[in-house]
Amino acid sequence: DEKDTPLHAAAEHGHGRTVKALLKAGANPNIASDTGTVPLYHAVWAGDLEMTKALVQAGAELNAVVSNGGCFNTPLFVAAKRDHVDLIQFLVGAGAGVNNGSGAHASPLHIAASCGRIAAIRALMQAGAEVDIADNNGQTPLHTALALSSMQHSGVSKGLLQVLIEAGAGLDIAREDGCTPLRIAAKVGRKDLVETLLQAGAGLNIADKNGATPLIAAVQERHVHVVRMLAEAGARLDDVTSEGHTALLTAAIRAGPRFKSVSRQQVYVGIGKELLEAGAEANIADRDGCTALLVAARFGNTDMLRMLIKAGAGLDIGDREGRTPLHVAVQNRHKDAMCALIQAGAGLDIGDQEGRTPLFIAAQEGWLLAVQALTEAGAEVGIAAQDGTVALYAAANRGHLAAVQVLSRLSINVPRQEGRTPLCIAVQELLRSGAPPDGAVDGRAPLFIIVQEDDVEAAEALIAAGAQVNVIKGADGTAPLHLGAQEGCVRAVRKLMEAGAKVDQTDKKGRTALFCAAQHGQVETIRALLQAGIGVDVVEQSGSTPLAAAASNGHVEAVRELLKAGAKIDKAAIGGRTPLYVAALGGHVDAAQALVQAGARVDIAPQRMDVTAVNFAVQNNHALAVRTFLEVCGGLDEVDQIGDTPLHIAARAGYVETLQVLVEAGAGVDTANNVEQTPLLLAAQEGHPQAAQMLVQAGAGLNMADKYFRTPLFAAAQGCHVETLHVLVQAGASVDRAEYLDPMLHINAGWKEQVEVLLKVGADLDEIGHDGGTALHSAARKGQVKLVRALMRAGAGLEVVGQHGRTPLISAAQQGHPDVVLALLQGGALLHATDQDGHTPTQIAAQQGHAAVVRVLVEADAELDVKSRTYASAHYINDVYGFLRESELRKQPLDNYMETIQDDISVRMRCILIEWLMEVAHKWYIESDTVSLAVTLMDRALSKMPCERRHLQSVGIMCLVIASKLEEHRNPECNISGCEYMCDKGYSSEELCSMELKLLTTLGFDVVSPTIHTFAQYHLRAAEVAEGTTIHFLAQYLCDLALFDYSLLKFAPSLVAASIVVLSLYYESKSPWPPSLRHYTGYQPIELMESMLAIHTFVVESKRKADALNLKFVQKRYASRQFNRVSLIQPSDIAGLNSFFLEEDMTSAVPLTTS
Repeated sequence: DEKDTPLHAAAEHGHGRTVKALLKAGANPNIASDTGTVPLYHAVWAGDLEMTKALVQAGAELNAVVSNGGCFNTPLFVAAKRDHVDLIQFLVGAGAGVNNGSGAHASPLHIAASCGRIAAIRALMQAGAEVDIADNNGQTPLHTALALSSMQHSGVSKGLLQVLIEAGAGLDIAREDGCTPLRIAAKVGRKDLVETLLQAGAGLNIADKNGATPLIAAVQERHVHVVRMLAEAGARLDDVTSEGHTALLTAAIRAGPRFKSVSRQQVYVGIGKELLEAGAEANIADRDGCTALLVAARFGNTDMLRMLIKAGAGLDIGDREGRTPLHVAVQNRHKDAMCALIQAGAGLDIGDQEGRTPLFIAAQEGWLLAVQALTEAGAEVGIAAQDGTVALYAAANRGHLAAVQVLSRLSINVPRQEGRTPLCIAVQELLRSGAPPDGAVDGRAPLFIIVQEDDVEAAEALIAAGAQVNVIKGADGTAPLHLGAQEGCVRAVRKLMEAGAKVDQTDKKGRTALFCAAQHGQVETIRALLQAGIGVDVVEQSGSTPLAAAASNGHVEAVRELLKAGAKIDKAAIGGRTPLYVAALGGHVDAAQALVQAGARVDIAPQRMDVTAVNFAVQNNHALAVRTFLEVCGGLDEVDQIGDTPLHIAARAGYVETLQVLVEAGAGVDTANNVEQTPLLLAAQEGHPQAAQMLVQAGAGLNMADKYFRTPLFAAAQGCHVETLHVLVQAGASVDRAEYLDPMLHINAGWKEQVEVLLKVGADLDEIGHDGGTALHSAARKGQVKLVRALMRAGAGLEVVGQHGRTPLISAAQQGHPDVVLALLQGGALLHATDQDGHTPTQIAAQQGHAAVVRVLVEADAELDVKSRTYASAHYINDVYGFLRESELRKQPLDNYMETIQDDISVRMRCILIEWLMEVAHKWYIESDTVSLAVTLMDRALSKMPCERRHLQSVGIMCLVIASKLEEHRNPECNISGCEYMCDKGYSSEELCSMELKLLTTLGFDVVSPTIHTFAQYHLRAAEVAEGTTIHFLAQYLCDLALFDYSLLKFAPSLVAASIVVLSLYYESKSPWPPSLRHYTGYQPIELMESMLAIHTFVVESKRKADALNLKFVQKRYASRQFNRVSLIQPSDIAGLNSFFLEEDMTSAVPLTTS
């Protein structure tokens, strides 16, 4: 017969009619194919009942074992695997053996269970299948189902398990390896199957042949939820395996280093915690006597170890060799585990079977860190092992120098071995092992350790072996001689010098051995080095001498020894600090007194020869140095060039600790400087509330005024320092002021907190300031609506007439603040009040284009047909602007005068001068517009006359004086004597007057010049930007910055001003080019691009290089609340502005002068 018959082909492809025809024709149904398959296999696999019946009726063998791909199955196996219930019923009914085995499977029920075929299982059970029939390995169908339940595609479910259990499957039958169904379910981690078996009554504690219970199996495989379930079900927690391992011990072992994954270790720690919380015993040991804690220590599993310690595990339970957890942690060099055990109180001095303590093992192994940790914790260094060796010699005999060094320092009366010290033994052992004499030991050459311990014998051994006495240690360049000098090891120092050590060798910081000895006060070593001829005044890198080193650390005897050797007493370091100063800085009174007695100068201060040492200490807030200087050499009320005492300096800086020292020493709290300023006034001016409080408590006069008539309260108000105001008001300061000064309320208008404080103490609400208005005028003009309401509630006059005859309502209308206008109207302000030109609020708002304000006024029934008494200035503003534009062309300075006219000054010097002028202007209360004019005059003058650098400051200050005479109504400070003072007496009054005349002559007495600030005011009004707004302050800030940028001189001031306004609008609101601004400036957008880019670049640079560009004062000034902190605003990317301008209609601009 053929092996591959037509019957096979027809059956394999499901052609039932063809199969029947072939059978009818006499085809043999039992012939196997080349793969061992019979036609009946194909029919059953396909679930074709009719074909199966035909083949059986034709004589196909029902129990024949056929092969398909190496799997040996009967037709009934195939039907069970494929879950063909009808075929199972037919085959069994036709005589197929329901319990017949085949190959690896004991019965069709096994294969149905392994595949999760619940319907097939039920059919086989109904047909009489044995539920507990076992295969060759003793596995029942229940075992088979559970063993395969962990497979990814396993069909084994809780329902299948219940079918087998309901059919009476044995729950505690063990297979060949002793595993019960529960043991298998626990191992694979199927919580649902474990739960089902437990509910059915499976035995909890039946162990396999290795003694592993279901609980231990779950622990081994990291199934936390199963562990918890078994523990809660009552599993015995302390059963042990054949190796003596409990579930807890198993967790500790499995968490060891065999698994490098931290996450896996953490899982085992979690399992250990579950077991301990369930009541597991922590101290059960295995056959080798190892507890879970000892295992955790051996593996260095710190988390497991800490958890066991917390649970009360025995810290000192040893294994069979007597080793405790601390022993094995040290032996295996697990630092964290060792430290945790020490901290928990593990026995430090317990010996193992050989009497070795943990310290002994650490010393023997040369683990320096453990030696240090154990000795610091109190381990006894003198305990000997059974052979009589102590830890010190255990380290020495192994050549562990660093460990010997630590132990030697802790050992008392250490006996020598054969006349040798432990260090000497260690050195010899080290050399005997072949180590080079200069080889590193814990990062150091051996000679360093030997010298540090002053062991001459060991040093001789090393030097004899060829050790280099001038060897350098590490990156700091220290030689053994430095270390010996520092530690005061005189014998070792002498031995090194005898062996040829370089006495004057320096380390990387330039320090000699003498410097190191002086720094640590080693007097004997200092004498030895001086006898060897070392230089007494050799300075280190920063210029400090050995004498300064001794003084700064308070080593009086070292100071005296160095002075005796001729050390220069006043030799200063690079920073200018003398030995006396550094002694005072450290508060070393004895050392300072020794220096003063030896003739040290007390009037030398670091860096500043015109400042006393006491004042310098005060300036740097070195309170301890101040106290020392006062005790040693006095100087409590000494004054500097401007009449400041130490108390003035401390008060101005707000150094409370230093102030306390000075006040306690009896400093005069009401002493005035050259401008009659008391310390309290300076503290108030700079906004130091704690300093002010201390001075008030010390009895300082609250109302003492300076030469500019300012009291402390006025100075605090002027600086908007709320906390300082509170301190002074609560102390009873008077709000009265000199006639010259602005009202305190007025200078604080816009700052609600300060105003509220001043109102409480009776400040005059309606006092007129220098700008011709009250505080309400100022607040209304600046748009401070909350402050306006506060002032109105306090009773401020709504109809008080200010500058130009304006009421607060007119001021608010003129600046375009609709919310303020509404608040004033609601408060009762007269709607139809007029200014000196007869303009009503409505007319002024209409002229300025403030539509929102007009709307508010109209809704309040403002008359629309009232005419002004005079023509408004708007009628001739275009002519004024046109004249200024024409004037700027005639008066613009050269943009390259530094390169063509000047030889002795630079752009950098110009920047420094401008910053100084701004500081002077701030002190003299001069406006930014005046400073701008001064800089313009200076640039114009320097474009025509060469200037030596020594005269540059006088040029700047006199330009400021000229500008002030034009712009400022009155300023008593801005005069020749004031200039002399500000220039530190650098110029005489005659020289300053001469410079003023020279400047006026050079300028042709034509000193009226339009500036960037001038044009910025016009442009801001054209852009409808109100005063007191962030955009207004931002433009003012950019105008001040522009003064510093020499490169901007090539642009006309009006062009720079227009660019600044555009940038201010863009930075703040991203709407840079309102039609009104484009119309009134007459500039095309393309004309502004170059200047805007230059200004933007300078602004960005100023953020990063404020100090280098001399912009620190400007940045600080505009970072205050008074200017809405505009210098802290980050400039936007100018790319967006470029895009905006490219989209603008370039033909829409109409020049102002042609309108």
